[in-house]
Amino acid sequence: MTTQSQEEFIVNNMNIVKNIASKYYTDKIGLDYEDLVSYGMIGLMDAISKFDPDKGIKFSSYASIRIKGEMIDQIRKARPISKGAMD
Repeated sequence: MTTQSQEEFIVNNMNIVKNIASKYYTDKIGLDYEDLVSYGMIGLMDAISKFDPDKGIKFSSYASIRIKGEMIDQIRKARPISKGAMD
């Protein structure tokens, strides 16, 4: 994929990142909404580089998994205490 087509692909799929970020964002997670979007963009770029259309799965489905994973990882890192200690 060329750099220009990759940039277009990112722009065309930013709505996936924003939708997921809005579902995960609360003021209790320790991250700003914009930070979540940034981490989601990392997940999106990772999905673009690793996506294999021959596997028979839609890109949006694959990208959603990668984006959510990146966001969840960063939310966990931002927590001041572990989930177990919160119980």
